[in-house]
Amino acid sequence: MRHTLFLVLMLSFYCHSESLNPLIGHWKTDHERTLASTKKNTKAYQCFQQKLCGTTDLIFSENELISISYSQDGEEIMRYSEPYKITSFKGNEITIYYPKKDKNFSYQIKSNVFYYSSEEHGFTEYFLLKK
Repeated sequence: MRHTLFLVLMLSFYCHSESLNPLIGHWKTDHERTLASTKKNTKAYQCFQQKLCGTTDLIFSENELISISYSQDGEEIMRYSEPYKITSFKGNEITIYYPKKDKNFSYQIKSNVFYYSSEEHGFTEYFLLKK
């Protein structure tokens, strides 16, 4: 009886933990961290420093991402949604496949912060989980 109960508990924990997605929630741009990570004397740095870039909210559900971009005045300027699938989650690194783009993107996630680095644009963009 004990072994059966233990097996049932372990199986239910395993099934439950497989469905956990650390990205689910509403994430907002963290301007301060993003600015601090940006190479100085670049267009991206000027944009973040002068707050001309606006902000982005990312809302992850189990298998869909909604991205909302706002102007520096807080007006919504763009909204789109797309499906995604987590293809790998090792340590703090999570890799997501976006079928519409047919690309994988890797993010780092730590507690209530996630980020990705763009070598091409010279900065790391940070997002905070909205509470």
